[in-house]
Amino acid sequence: MVDRRRTGGLLVELFIVMVGVLVALAFDEWREEQQRAEVLNNVLVAMVEETERNLAAVREVRAYHEEMRDVFNDYANRFEETREWAFPDEEFEGMRLAELSDAAYQSGLMTGLLPRLEFGTLQEISRAYARVESYNRDNERFALATLQTDFKDASRYLRILNFHFASLNDSETRLIPAFEALSEQLDAALEARH
Repeated sequence: MVDRRRTGGLLVELFIVMVGVLVALAFDEWREEQQRAEVLNNVLVAMVEETERNLAAVREVRAYHEEMRDVFNDYANRFEETREWAFPDEEFEGMRLAELSDAAYQSGLMTGLLPRLEFGTLQEISRAYARVESYNRDNERFALATLQTDFKDASRYLRILNFHFASLNDSETRLIPAFEALSEQLDAALEARH
């Protein structure tokens, strides 16, 4: 009888310990899930802010690039007709590029939490940052083209500048709706999380 009481007591103690361990593990899992949710919220907030800054930067330079595309096109056509070299000093204010950031996006990738978002949000994130990569590649191509240009070849130089401004304007024209759609999607994702 004593053995049965001792065994029963041990089983009760073991049961209590096991329940305690399971409760502690469940609490730990709940706490970790709360931390992941908080980090994902922080990433989303940072991406909203980054998207707004990127959108403002693109809008700021787009009109200038459109104007420069037309100006350099006119000067290139004039050069082809007259063979007289002229540079549009009065209109040209130098190279302007939208300073686009992807730090919040990269942070989201590094945390590994982006896949927790809905498909539509992931799709808009992918579209917008693919456009950013395209914009950066256009700038790299221009830099390579100008390095290979003999500035004595006025026609080629004007065509390269015209092409570069047209490419920038085209990229920026595609970036604006991509950032607008991303901004709406991120706002909706944040709203859904609260």
